[in-house]
Formats: sequence, structure tokens, C-alpha cells
Amino acid sequence: MNACTAPARGHRRPRLAPLLALGLLLSACAQPPAAPDYPANSTGAPPGGLCNAQGLAGFAGQMATASVTEAVRVRAGARMARILRPGQMITKEFIAERVNLEVDAAGRIVAVRCG
Repeated sequence: MNACTAPARGHRRPRLAPLLALGLLLSACAQPPAAPDYPANSTGAPPGGLCNAQGLAGFAGQMATASVTEAVRVRAGARMARILRPGQMITKEFIAERVNLEVDAAGRIVAVRCG
């Protein structure tokens, strides 16, 4: 070490640990992310729940627009909706609160099912 880089005798370099500890303490005070902003129903819960696709065959042949997709979701009682396009890679997990709209290449609904 030379005179420019060597600490003076009796002089200590600041320790990094107290600074890290202070940073961790301050980050613990941060606000958690906000919950999704769903319109509340009379119970205060997000709308929808378990999917029931019975009686939704009448949507077959309609275009899967945002308004039609939302109408299917509401009629199914589902919390969420997913559009499945031909050849699209999809996850295989079953989610009881989700309605799936299978569409053809033109975007017309060919089937409605839960999961």
C-alpha cells in the first residue's frame, strides 16, 4: 500500500454491516403492493367464484370480443376468463375459478369450458 491508499494509523474504515442492517430495516417499512382493484359485490369479495359452464353453449359462433368474454365470465360465475387460440401453448393446471373460451383462427368461440 502506498500513502494514498493506506488508512492513517488509528483511523478505521467504515464497516459495511451497519449500513446494510440500516437498509434492511428501512426496507421493512415499505408498503406492500396494493391488492387488485376489483369492483366489490355486496359481500365485499371480488366478483365471481367457481366456474359453471352449463348453459354457455349459446356463445358458440360469437366473436370472442372483450364484452362477449366478460359476459361469458359473468354467466359462468367465474373469477377470470382465458381465451385459447389454435396452436397456442397453454398451461395445463385446472383452476376452478376460470372459464376457458376456445376459439378458431378467426376468433369465433367454438367451445366454453371451466378450468
